[in-house]
Amino acid sequence: MAYPSSGATYLHWDKGHGYQVTYYSEKHVWLWYPGNRAALRGDWVQELVAGEYYLCFTYPHSSYNPMTGVVGGQKECQLQTVLGGALEGALAGDVYNLSSGRVPYVLRRNKRPAEF
Repeated sequence: MAYPSSGATYLHWDKGHGYQVTYYSEKHVWLWYPGNRAALRGDWVQELVAGEYYLCFTYPHSSYNPMTGVVGGQKECQLQTVLGGALEGALAGDVYNLSSGRVPYVLRRNKRPAEF
């Protein structure tokens, strides 16, 4: 499965955030972030800049990135290869029904979801 694909759920891991789960639709992404009691809906777009692909995300004004301190409402972009390198797994479909805005349980940053 190519990363990212619309209609897929991904597991990422990094030292700062721990495990994060995202479900991608064609234009939106739902983030299941450690400690959160709801899935955070954002927008995503792939951009080509100087021959490299970036994934850019915009989350609501009421959100913030605890690692960077960036408040939501602003577009944040990362190299697609960097995000792909942090990929721990992929599943077809909205496995956790994150697009409902709900999460099945509060995710712990260092506990990998069993489905992956």
